[in-house]
Amino acid sequence: MCRGGIFMKKITIGVVIGNANSPHTRSIMDGVVKSAKEMDVNVIFFLGVHMAYNYQAYFGDRMDYNYDYQYNVVYDYAMLSDVDAVIMSYGSLCIFLENPNKERFVKRFDGLPYVILEDVDDTGNGSYIISDNYSGMRMLMEHLVIDHGYTKLALLSGPANNTDACERKEAFCNVLKEHDIEIKDTMIEIGDYSACVEPQIVKLLDNNPGLQALVCANDVMADTAYKVCKQRGLKVGQDIAITGYDDWNMAENMTPPITTVLQDEREMGSLSLIKAVELVHGGKPFGSVQSAKMIVRGSCGCEYHRRQVMDIAELKNSRDVLSSFQNDTMLMPYISRDMIVHIADETAFYYAPMKLLSGMRAKSSYLFLLDKPVSHKSGEGWTQPKKMYLASYHEGKHIVSFKPEERPVITASSGVYGLHDREERYSISTFALFLGEMQYGILMTEVEPEDMLLLNLASMQISNAIDFRRMYVKQQKLKNKLENLVKEVEEKNRVLGFISEYDQLTGCLNRRGYLEQTMSFMHEHIGEKAILFESDLDHLKEINDSFGHPEGDFAIRSSADILRNALGDGVIIARMGGDEFVAVYLPTDEENGEDIRNKIKDVANSFNETTGKPYYVDLSVGYYEFVCSDDVELTDLMRQADVILYQAKKYRKKTIKRIDE
Repeated sequence: MCRGGIFMKKITIGVVIGNANSPHTRSIMDGVVKSAKEMDVNVIFFLGVHMAYNYQAYFGDRMDYNYDYQYNVVYDYAMLSDVDAVIMSYGSLCIFLENPNKERFVKRFDGLPYVILEDVDDTGNGSYIISDNYSGMRMLMEHLVIDHGYTKLALLSGPANNTDACERKEAFCNVLKEHDIEIKDTMIEIGDYSACVEPQIVKLLDNNPGLQALVCANDVMADTAYKVCKQRGLKVGQDIAITGYDDWNMAENMTPPITTVLQDEREMGSLSLIKAVELVHGGKPFGSVQSAKMIVRGSCGCEYHRRQVMDIAELKNSRDVLSSFQNDTMLMPYISRDMIVHIADETAFYYAPMKLLSGMRAKSSYLFLLDKPVSHKSGEGWTQPKKMYLASYHEGKHIVSFKPEERPVITASSGVYGLHDREERYSISTFALFLGEMQYGILMTEVEPEDMLLLNLASMQISNAIDFRRMYVKQQKLKNKLENLVKEVEEKNRVLGFISEYDQLTGCLNRRGYLEQTMSFMHEHIGEKAILFESDLDHLKEINDSFGHPEGDFAIRSSADILRNALGDGVIIARMGGDEFVAVYLPTDEENGEDIRNKIKDVANSFNETTGKPYYVDLSVGYYEFVCSDDVELTDLMRQADVILYQAKKYRKKTIKRIDE
């Protein structure tokens, strides 16, 4: 809305609503959206799409894990959405709260105007709208007892903590008492307003032989009662009367059409939006009890002539809608598939779901992530996040996915729509993104109420992919850690190997290293000529005694350097202990042992000319030429070289001191 060229923020109403996959709840949502369009008001639904009873309908009560409690965290996100008022459909959501406490639930929205649906507000601080459940059920019961004369009745009630259910049960019991009909415990079972109440219906039929009328607290449970009776060969309206409550959209299409009570959920939803807007504008809190109307059809035993509910055009439109839903449902697995395809690229990963959602009936979608995934276990408190991050969104066909470090931050002051100055009105549905105990954030998508379940399936696919990526990232971190540990172990092994095979003073091989490498050398050069050199440092004891052990160590290290410089790279050189060295050399065709020994002497002389030490570093060298073979005994070679070394020692200097030269 623009006034004088200035953009004026539209009023935004948050609607927290549970059991969002029930016809009753969707009718309330239809009513809210209807008034929001007429008043040009934004709506954000925070949906508890509880699914456990659907599982139980197929597989019974044997659920290893029930994570329905996770849906309840979505209500807290209203406080991160900068809404101007809140509508709480408390009757639909209290059924699924782990600790149902209306005052505590309402308190989370402190500071915001609010309207409570399907319950009363005892504080007088907010408005409330509730159906006249007692009067509606009383009319129905009087029709069954007075008009039909039924005396054997049973009640399939709603949840014990639900105000609507309690008022309907009270009317049931009061009418029976007033007509002196005995009330037994076996006459009442507790349901959950869902279709998954077959066990309760079976108990009522088994425990009440000759039952004339089964009173159900809503039409959805009554529909299941129809099916159970059909399985037993009981004709509804003839052998047994069945009644419902709500007058849901399938009421006249049931066989026979159901006798029920009309509470106009659409009107309640519409009125709640109007009253929420009034509160935003400073209006006074108000309470309203909506009248209920009994609708008599054929299921109670009355004669009823079914009217034609759908004409051909309506039937075709219904089929088209169903076909479109089925087609979009078939696309759901592609969301997680396309996300997982891009699992290594986080930006592309979050782009993928927006691409598919933009091709469905979602006008826009926004994927918000928590700073870090949060583990939320059953029975533990949920702490409302202080901020979230917009990972990706689409508006029509325009798609944006942010790099992790560039994601816009969402806080309570900015709100989820603070990022977009949208002049056009919107109606957004919000779904919690979670898998098991892990909470990841929310998906907000702009769809009509009839498409809400489709987008819930999309949110589940996105949640699965996000959890898969969490495990992938964890695995990659473990893999990198393992690789680093392997490198560390390899480095330590290399160091340990060096220590075990090399002499620390000179860096030459030690005895163990010499034996291992020489054996490999022999095997690699079978049939080739080689030379084994043995050498001793002359007069090491004299150097130690005259100049100290540090100088002796210097002389030993220098001896190793002389051998390396004379023999070159790739030659096996080892310090066998003390002042004794050994080397294995592969000569060229022109070289012989004497040539190499002279070269060692020359290198030593050059070294002594520049060392500046008061002593010489001289080596006595012996050698033995041989042919490499796996059969060669190293001890025999060394013994032969020892003989020549012994001869060479006869010609060494009598002293290594320069002053005595």
